[in-house]
Amino acid sequence: MKLQKVSAVLFDASGTLINDIYAVWKANAGTLRWLGSNETLTFQRFKEKTRTPYWKFYGFFGVPEEKAKSEAVPKFKQIYDSLIETISLMRDTESVLEQLKDREIKIAVVTHGPRQSIEDVFKKFRVMQFIDVIIGLEDCDEQKPSPKPLLTALSRLNVLPREAIYVGDMCEDIQAGRKARITTFAYCGAGGYTLEERLRKTKPNHVIHDLSELLLYL
Repeated sequence: MKLQKVSAVLFDASGTLINDIYAVWKANAGTLRWLGSNETLTFQRFKEKTRTPYWKFYGFFGVPEEKAKSEAVPKFKQIYDSLIETISLMRDTESVLEQLKDREIKIAVVTHGPRQSIEDVFKKFRVMQFIDVIIGLEDCDEQKPSPKPLLTALSRLNVLPREAIYVGDMCEDIQAGRKARITTFAYCGAGGYTLEERLRKTKPNHVIHDLSELLLYL
């Protein structure tokens, strides 16, 4: 079923447009060690506990919130950036972004990662020209599941919530979209961070397994 007027599509980055789960796992594991956590972050444990905002995730491993907020991001960025060769785009990312621009639909990326790191990935794969706005960790004083990062992106695009959709792969993405009153799409394809069963419990408006499915609604 096609949606009524859509002026903008907002995307999460990690696990939605970018397949970087290995880099994010390793960056979090290294950051936790650097912050003094004694627990080894296995990949399974990372998948079970990953969430936003990041300081709540680190809290599971004994890192005080204020310590995480003041010290974690530079170390995470250093490790993540060093692993850029392990990162790829999701299947159909380039094609979908290009087709959205051909339809004159504005595109924003709303991520809990450092903006420059995400921008560097898009530049590496030569898709940055399709993206109008990136809202990263440093661009908003609240993080998903707060709706504020999404509303910040919409403000910069000059688009109303009812004219936008948001695509994400984590429960916090769908929760943020619902709070912002944006039509939500849960991405449940390969490389996503969250099991489909968990995502469906957040009651997204639609569920897709390939990014190309999004175009069927526009």
